[in-house]
Amino acid sequence: MKKNITRVSKKKIIGLELTGKGIPRHGYPVLKDGKEIGHISTGYLSPTLGKPIANVIIDADEAVKGNEVEVQIRKRVVPAVLISRKFLQK
Repeated sequence: MKKNITRVSKKKIIGLELTGKGIPRHGYPVLKDGKEIGHISTGYLSPTLGKPIANVIIDADEAVKGNEVEVQIRKRVVPAVLISRKFLQK
């Protein structure tokens, strides 16, 4: 009897900083070259840092600090960069 083997995609949590205007919110898709690679788990405008930041769950192979991605905010695509989850350090 053959076993049914399915490929499980690996996900990773990493920080994100928007480089364009907008505020990342829970559930917004994260894109790379127009393809969805993950989503925002938590996001807000940080009063301490004065910039929009988020934690994202994305494909593990895309979870590299400095990787440029986009966030779909309503009908707009906003540029962003992946950063450390320790937002006060880079």
